Amino acid sequence: MPEFSELVEDFSRHPVPEEKMVSGIHLGIMVIGVMITVPAFVLGSQLGTDLGFTRAMIGISVGAVLLTLISGATGTVGAITHLSTSMINRCTFGTIINTLLGITALGWYSVIIALFGEAAVGALQDLGMRFTSVNLATLIGSLLTVLITVFGFKALDKMALIAVPIMLVFLVVVLYLATRDSSLAHVLESEGSRQDLGTGEVASLIVGSFIVGATLFPDMCRYARSIGQVWLGSILSYGIGYVLVLSLAIIPSITTGKSDLIAIISFVGLGVYGFAMLLFSTLTTVSYNLYSGSLAAAALFQNTKKWVLVIILGMVSTVIALLGASEFFIDWITVLSLAIPPIGGVYVVDWLWLRRSQKTAEPLEGVAWTALISCVAGSLVAHQTYLGQMEISAVPAVDAMLTASLVYGLLTINHSRWTN
Repeated sequence: MPEFSELVEDFSRHPVPEEKMVSGIHLGIMVIGVMITVPAFVLGSQLGTDLGFTRAMIGISVGAVLLTLISGATGTVGAITHLSTSMINRCTFGTIINTLLGITALGWYSVIIALFGEAAVGALQDLGMRFTSVNLATLIGSLLTVLITVFGFKALDKMALIAVPIMLVFLVVVLYLATRDSSLAHVLESEGSRQDLGTGEVASLIVGSFIVGATLFPDMCRYARSIGQVWLGSILSYGIGYVLVLSLAIIPSITTGKSDLIAIISFVGLGVYGFAMLLFSTLTTVSYNLYSGSLAAAALFQNTKKWVLVIILGMVSTVIALLGASEFFIDWITVLSLAIPPIGGVYVVDWLWLRRSQKTAEPLEGVAWTALISCVAGSLVAHQTYLGQMEISAVPAVDAMLTASLVYGLLTINHSRWTN
């Protein structure tokens, strides 16, 4: 029987060995598991009622192509180095960026696990159970998440291989039940209630909804067997999977007139299965948030075992959720999320252009000011495009990444990076 240290080994600070690597199909399934979540259901359902099927799908498809290209580029860095996003950033930026990544990932963890507690109580009450403790439901969900995440990538992989087929089949069943009294023509001819949203704005919503995941894609792609497998996983998840997940929310919303997939699930008489779906989708999503947060912490706290960091970070985030403080994090985390895309732009340029002949590098102890300045420039552009003060590509996250990449490239053409 393997020892505990072998079971929790996740190569958080070192390159993943070749014998532990997996296929692009594995990577794609894992990301799809993260995508099948309540916020995605809400986004898809709302787009369906606002835009109708055709306009929604055009915008979603454009956004999915952009996410595929972004994740393919970031994932390529992971496949080359076989390092986590946080260790890649440690070599490019120094230590400061990983603090930002850790706070963002764990902040979203506390928010989503708190929402899970509320949704779980509502679902159980709909089933006739007298369960009223949101805090207890939140605590149970968080404990399950920590137990899964302690075992790192291998546990997330196995959970996704089990959960994703079940969740997709369930969504297809919901789709069938919600559309059996409707027609394909009704779906295709639906126009929605809003005419003010264009393709660029919808694509921006789609990219923004998962840009943090695309930036952190090396956390999974460090296990990829090759660059080709990275692109396979990227196309399968961001290019196909996300479109499928959103469409499975859009169509029932059009046929039932409801903009909440959870309500649609109850409407078609699948309440008990809806609760199981809620549990599965939350666990796959928050486990990935905690996993990425723990990798960021592992890059910062070199002498602490990663599985210990998972437990500590899970406990802290749970306390935040139980105290209700997560409500105050949402706006702040949204602002922080605007700073995440430029990080990907900088490290992609750093590793795929400036270090294109390197597979390894020494972590920086100080601050790489050129990289940090480039990231700040991209964040400022993201903020301005978010407010509508300027526009480059109509997608703020893409504008931010392009700006950061360009600034970093220009600053480093004739100057070596200087640190303190």
